[in-house]
Amino acid sequence: MAASATALPATILEGKDVQVQCHPTETHFVDDPRECHMYFTCYQGQPFPMMCPPGFTFVQSLQACYQVPVDECFPCPETGILNLPHPKSCQKFVMCFMGAAHERQCSDGLLFNPVVGQCDLAANVDCAI
Repeated sequence: MAASATALPATILEGKDVQVQCHPTETHFVDDPRECHMYFTCYQGQPFPMMCPPGFTFVQSLQACYQVPVDECFPCPETGILNLPHPKSCQKFVMCFMGAAHERQCSDGLLFNPVVGQCDLAANVDCAI
């Protein structure tokens, strides 16, 4: 018996640049490819944007929000090596290596300086977090 695939209708939310495929009769969740803490509840074929609690990320395979390390949900360039500011701490940074994010911490007394892309003396860093 051959398996067949059925294409789900894509709905484009007004003001959003993402396509969400919702099954016309099933209620389910779909992750937002742009934001790790966002997802959509699909109900009767329509997507409704939802947000996980602060510090949580939507995990598609588990269909729920969970606390996960920042390196599991950080947009990195696909090529090269780049140090970027951590979204929640000036004492940390995210090292992007060939598309993968790795959370790193500055030594005691240092903060990440996004201007130079490395840890620096706190006096040289303007931290807004």
